[in-house]
Amino acid sequence: MDPVKLCGQRQAGILLLTLAAGLLAVSPAADAFDRTKTKPRKPLLLEQGYSAPNLAVNPSLSTFRGVETGSPSLLAANPRSQGLQAMLSDSSPDWEIQWDARSDRPHLVQGAGFPLLPGAGNLMAHGEAGLRSDRDVELSDVEGLVRGFMDRYPDVLRVDQSTLRLDPTRSAAAGNGRVWFVELQQFHEGVPVEDANVFFRINNGNIIQFGADRIGDVSVTMVPRSDRPKVFRRLLRKLGIDRSELSEIVNEGTLKIYPTLTAGEEGGHAFTGRPGTGYAHRLVWEFVFRRVDDATTYKAAVDPTPASWCRSST
Repeated sequence: MDPVKLCGQRQAGILLLTLAAGLLAVSPAADAFDRTKTKPRKPLLLEQGYSAPNLAVNPSLSTFRGVETGSPSLLAANPRSQGLQAMLSDSSPDWEIQWDARSDRPHLVQGAGFPLLPGAGNLMAHGEAGLRSDRDVELSDVEGLVRGFMDRYPDVLRVDQSTLRLDPTRSAAAGNGRVWFVELQQFHEGVPVEDANVFFRINNGNIIQFGADRIGDVSVTMVPRSDRPKVFRRLLRKLGIDRSELSEIVNEGTLKIYPTLTAGEEGGHAFTGRPGTGYAHRLVWEFVFRRVDDATTYKAAVDPTPASWCRSST
């Protein structure tokens, strides 16, 4: 018998099977027990929803002003905040900082504005930003500029840029180039870390918001990508589904890393551990599929080892 643990959380539309440890709570889908349905019932594991508290990991935030960064009391409580001082000295102290104790990094810095590229909010010339004035600014240009900002102030976000890749689905211009949204996703050994990124919001040429979301030091045991078909077969067997019942396999298997709460934590509480150690990580295979005569699209994130699986929804 497969030693399998099931857990996760449910939202409407997509069922996500993900690995997690902790308490198990069941929340059935809206039509799971509707006896007026004439179609055959789904396998039980697709009907039920679950809650995985350790997947609900959010930044643990405190807020301070830029003018406070040099104060002895703040430095004593938050030594890493000293890394902001060079950037503040080059721009203005008129910034608000939300600090994430889990990552020991600024989650959100917003305020006065830092000139990055020519715009109505500054007096920069194209040459100062290394841009040509005879063509429009492109996303690749802005990515290069925000990376240059991180190179100039490495103690602010403290991220190895070789682990960051542009997320084109979450990066774009608006207002005819007046506003830019740039997001760089964290990767570990070529595997994306879900919801872990650094981001920049640029308005009229100035950075007005930036930060690091769920960036942490990743340590997981990698698995051979050749295991994917075997893991998918285990998944179908556990769900009680024959492959012939699938109408479409949207994603035949992608490795991902999920941030989680640390061991012994409970969701909904402030992080009280050592700063910078608040994100644990789990490696999963993610699959997306549809069943014949079933309107739901199922997303399954499965532990690579058969000893610990879980499930939740997205």
